[in-house]
Amino acid sequence: RRTPLIFKQIVIFVPMLVISVSIPAKLIIDDYSQRYKDELSRKISLLVQTASRAVDADDIDAVVKQKDYLGESYLRVRTSLLQSFNYSRDEWNKGMYFVLYRVRNDSLYGFMYLNGGIGAYYPFSYFDDPQSMYRQAYKGQIVNEVSSDAWGSWLCGVGPIFGKDGRVAALFEVGTDLYSYTRENERLIQAMVLRV
Repeated sequence: RRTPLIFKQIVIFVPMLVISVSIPAKLIIDDYSQRYKDELSRKISLLVQTASRAVDADDIDAVVKQKDYLGESYLRVRTSLLQSFNYSRDEWNKGMYFVLYRVRNDSLYGFMYLNGGIGAYYPFSYFDDPQSMYRQAYKGQIVNEVSSDAWGSWLCGVGPIFGKDGRVAALFEVGTDLYSYTRENERLIQAMVLRV
């Protein structure tokens, strides 16, 4: 028996159509994903820059002893940062976090978390690596990075908070978990496949 011509055409045409549509769709999705990640990085850098300018480094320096924790100076810093984030009430800052680090004697100490879950002198070893983003931020730059740990994958940015004398008094970190970013990509892929 001879195979019908229409069947031969379908066998050849359908895979060619799928391939010719899939390749541009994949390129578009990859391009969109990268643009979305770049935009998120820019937003984080902007938050680092603007929120760190809202903080008075003298208030950070005024918190010296444990009794100063949750005192007037500490609460002024906290209020300034929370106001910069509009108390996480908006759609754009949901899932965002911040950490304020104090720099003392070439060491890094946690000073304040968005959720309040840290004391004023919690030691971190991020300065141990001379190439770390924290070391670069200590030199005066705003640095972005994607990292992973036991709690997930994160996109974050770190920048300096300068004192009146020009020294770096603290480092300010803003970030978000990449779960929502990954879900947005998955939604895009599903929508693209359905439309195609």
